[in-house]
Amino acid sequence: MGGVRGRPPGGAGGRLVGPGSADADALEGAHGVGAGDTGVRAVVDWYGVCDLVALAGHPVPAQAAGPGLPDPYAALLGGTEAQRPAPARAASPVTYATGPKPPPFLLVHGTRDGLVPFSQSEALAGALADAGGEVRLRPVEGADHIFLGSPDVPAIVAESVAFLARHLEAAGA
Repeated sequence: MGGVRGRPPGGAGGRLVGPGSADADALEGAHGVGAGDTGVRAVVDWYGVCDLVALAGHPVPAQAAGPGLPDPYAALLGGTEAQRPAPARAASPVTYATGPKPPPFLLVHGTRDGLVPFSQSEALAGALADAGGEVRLRPVEGADHIFLGSPDVPAIVAESVAFLARHLEAAGA
């Protein structure tokens, strides 16, 4: 067992594997650690997407001109959230924030995030608390996505490392 720290674009894995949901076996996968306990003891999530269905209603910021960036929904789901609601729910970590008791979560998110709204972390925090989990939502006041505009990044990193160390030590990992 270990801890997971996630941030987009690959951070959803940390949020998906964190909660101990009934769907845990389906999320186990076939690569990486193949034997033993692969449970997660703690999760740190920075400015992550947790509910693709809700996020679909949030306007996506304009992209720079030029070739190339795929539509994030089409790239992940093979279509829009409206066209693919079941995969959208399956790719949403909030779906898995159910019992048994999830591991401790530290959610760190800028309150002025224009790409992934702060409400995404609020929703995950609420779902985890409802499931009986220990969750700390740490707003970064005035910060945009990736904590742009915040002078507190070194403190955020230190807090995240301390959170993982504390929970992994307590668990004997």
